Amino acid sequence: MKANKRFLSKYLPTNIYMPNLRDMYEEVGQEPKYILDILDLPRTTENIQLYISWKTARDTIICWKIFSEQLGTSVVDVPISSMSMLELSEKAATFDEWVDKNRRAISNLKELNFSSNQLNFLPKAIETCTTLQKLDLSRNRLESFPETIPRLTTLQELNLSENKLRSLPDDFGELKNLQALNLSTNRLASLPNSISSLSHLQKLYLSDNFLKTLPDQIGKLSDLQDFNLSKNALKSLPDSIRGLSKLQRLNLQSNMINRPPESIGCLSNLRELNLSCNEYLDVVPTWVGSLSELRALDLSGNWIENLPYEMAKLTKLQKLDLSGNELCVVPEWIRDLSNLRELYLSENRITSIPESIGSRSGLHVHL
Repeated sequence: MKANKRFLSKYLPTNIYMPNLRDMYEEVGQEPKYILDILDLPRTTENIQLYISWKTARDTIICWKIFSEQLGTSVVDVPISSMSMLELSEKAATFDEWVDKNRRAISNLKELNFSSNQLNFLPKAIETCTTLQKLDLSRNRLESFPETIPRLTTLQELNLSENKLRSLPDDFGELKNLQALNLSTNRLASLPNSISSLSHLQKLYLSDNFLKTLPDQIGKLSDLQDFNLSKNALKSLPDSIRGLSKLQRLNLQSNMINRPPESIGCLSNLRELNLSCNEYLDVVPTWVGSLSELRALDLSGNWIENLPYEMAKLTKLQKLDLSGNELCVVPEWIRDLSNLRELYLSENRITSIPESIGSRSGLHVHL
């Protein structure tokens, strides 16, 4: 039996109690050789880096990361019935083989990382992960949505960013427990209507795609809090977006929005709004003043010449970015934004700012 197995069987039973292990790991940093010293493992295991992070007093997550082409001691040789996290970033080829030897262990797997593997398909063994909650498939070469994923109904977090996906299947809505979905940096031109079934979704990242429109059903995501639509080709949003009553962050940077829809003004819990770098945006709508919870507003990189007085109602605003526009005058009412701490005004046509703004205590003006 290899030394690493002896270590695991002796020191890593189920419900392990090792309260100082995390502190030990943080002290030595990331160098595997020091981790091996702490765990009293021989140098022959340097091809595998062992991460042990403290979760609760009775539960330790064990994660094996293959980081060498020479698998002197591979994940295949490590049967652990209590394993709840497996990271195979940059080395997913061993997964099917490992499952063949550890059918029972795979049933306890909660997190699986397949990132950066140049995958163009998903290993068939993923079907056996019946309790999987977090799946990372980012930075691969997937061109079609893996048909196995909608069957993983326990999934809570799914990361498919930086692939080559062009569409999502109709059964995508079967992932009803999903809370976080990252589809950024793909080739998506549309979203299926079934996305409305993701009723527990809190985070949705769709930046850097080819979206021109959103389905009306998007407004049914009533639990959504963080919505990133930056770097698409959107000209507007559906009126149904007013249904996103819990939304706190909305990023519409680098789209083609000319007149932001009034429905955004109904998002009473919105704290961050980014409308920067929209190709045709030259007027700030008056409904912005109704976003009473707003803390950060980014309007930089547009063609704005004037600011509406209604913005004076944004009394909780802390950061206002107006850089890169066509402003000639800084309105006096900005001084009344009592919580404002950062004001960006560079790259405009402003020749001077009111003394009441420039000298206001606690306000940093960037010119």
